[in-house]
Amino acid sequence: LFPDQPLHANELNVVMTRTGVYWILPDPASLSADRDEAKTWIKRHRRFRFEQFTHFPMFCNFDSRDAEHSLLTTICEDLQWEISELRFQLDRSMMLETGGDIDKYLIHDSWGHIWQGYLSDLTTLYDRLATKQLPINADYHVALPDDNIVCLADCLYLLRDGSVDYDESLAVDYIHAVIQERVTALLSPICAELCADIIEYSFHADYQGTDISLPSSSLFKHRAAKLDFAWADMQYFAKALARPIRQYQRDDNLRIAMVQRLCSLLRLKYANNSAAIDDKDLFTAVDRMVSQFIDRFVRIQEDYLKTNFTTTVSDGSASTTTFARIFANLLRIQFAINECYEQHLAKGKLKQGRHLIHFFIIHYFQQNPAAHFWSLDEQLAEWCLPFVSAITDSEKQHSRS
Repeated sequence: LFPDQPLHANELNVVMTRTGVYWILPDPASLSADRDEAKTWIKRHRRFRFEQFTHFPMFCNFDSRDAEHSLLTTICEDLQWEISELRFQLDRSMMLETGGDIDKYLIHDSWGHIWQGYLSDLTTLYDRLATKQLPINADYHVALPDDNIVCLADCLYLLRDGSVDYDESLAVDYIHAVIQERVTALLSPICAELCADIIEYSFHADYQGTDISLPSSSLFKHRAAKLDFAWADMQYFAKALARPIRQYQRDDNLRIAMVQRLCSLLRLKYANNSAAIDDKDLFTAVDRMVSQFIDRFVRIQEDYLKTNFTTTVSDGSASTTTFARIFANLLRIQFAINECYEQHLAKGKLKQGRHLIHFFIIHYFQQNPAAHFWSLDEQLAEWCLPFVSAITDSEKQHSRS
């Protein structure tokens, strides 16, 4: 599986569950000074990359394409699988972590996330999230609020006199739609982590006062919803999703490729236009408009993905950022979970049916992520938790009878 790994057999350990394989690596600091290759290998394989979201419900940079083909062929023959199916399953069932950290994440990952990959649509949502790190291109289509499907090329017009026109109003609508799509993608890991936190809390609550204990992945071990990871994750996602458009400002070749593609699309769209325009003049005009588009995109994006809580608007007053509104709503969701979940649990009313809460959060959210994230706290308080409490009471009465 790791043909290039320089570690010794006695330096590795493994934990296997029915749904995952957790490779336990030595802490680089514990290796001798002459083991630079091994230390570099461990650090490289533990370094998180955004594209690893395609491996959900695991978050690991293991890539089955690096494994020895003969090994994969042998496994396929034993299981009677196609190699594509084996690669898919391996990429989503492998985890690498150092021995000092594995205990903190074992429950959170193996119990908290694995079921999400098989019993929800979060795998698809995470796949979409992974694509949002890529720069948009001239052909990238998005739906506007009026259900019109547009791409950047639709904002440019080749007029009969040979000049090029730029529909800035449509471009602004397009920018808002693209960014809102990315903001919606940001919400999926927030809800996924929220449920994994609750399951980790349930484990600690179930085994409190016993000899079975594991360190928590959070500073908020005794709360169902944990704020520290959510806060760090939100900042990470916001910065990562804001990065793609800035690549056009840093990379001239990338911007030129977009301009050339837009020129080609305009030529195709207006192939019957009697007015001719020189290729160089067309490139110059489109390049100027692309620069305007990118600058406007970056400014609008700041209002959505800036990780400040307030920003200054044109009249000098302070305005709440989208990031702040998302975080405030996350606090409301966490408050609803912590208050209701812990109060009911303390009274013994959620002991049996409490795991339905995890299913409710994920399935309610994924029906319409952009809308249901904002009403999740109300739905939890008004419907889900009382319903689960009633189920538990009913089960108790049934067991007594």
